[in-house]
Amino acid sequence: MKGRPLDGAFEEDLRRWVQRFYVQRQLLVAERSRAAAERIFDQERHVLTGLSAQLMATIGLIPWWGATGVLTSLAILYVGTLLSGAWTLGRVRGVWGSRPSKSAEAEAQAALATSPVLDADTRALLIRLMNLSAVRPTPRGHHLLVQELREALDDPTLSGWRFLHDLTAALDGPDGARLWTLQPELAR
Repeated sequence: MKGRPLDGAFEEDLRRWVQRFYVQRQLLVAERSRAAAERIFDQERHVLTGLSAQLMATIGLIPWWGATGVLTSLAILYVGTLLSGAWTLGRVRGVWGSRPSKSAEAEAQAALATSPVLDADTRALLIRLMNLSAVRPTPRGHHLLVQELREALDDPTLSGWRFLHDLTAALDGPDGARLWTLQPELAR
């Protein structure tokens, strides 16, 4: 780190850490949305399979039901497919519409803009948090990270910083243990 002042190095590391968190969180939300959409499409597949099976059964019953039964079955398939498709698209739009509208970059910039003035103790605490989030994710590492984060939130200087509250919410959320497992590429 030749030629980089110590304060500048910390500020750059802090900026990259905050940006990495918001990118990670956005990747997890996108992954969760994709998984939800896949479940919805899988349900749609089951409905369409049932409707197709109903049509095939009706075709097999032509000798008893005649052309009227087949035409009725085709109408049920057509209407059922339209209704099922509309219902599925509405649910998928709901899943994709619940994603955050701000980009990770904008969230990181907003969080950094509201960061408090840091003294040596709070810098040391943030460095510990950065280091804990950089190690290979394990249950013990996750526990230590959460514990350090609670300590940081108890600090009067850091307690009002929105970024730490966002980090706490993410770590306490359903994907908290996976938060640091994705490795996004960050601009240097």
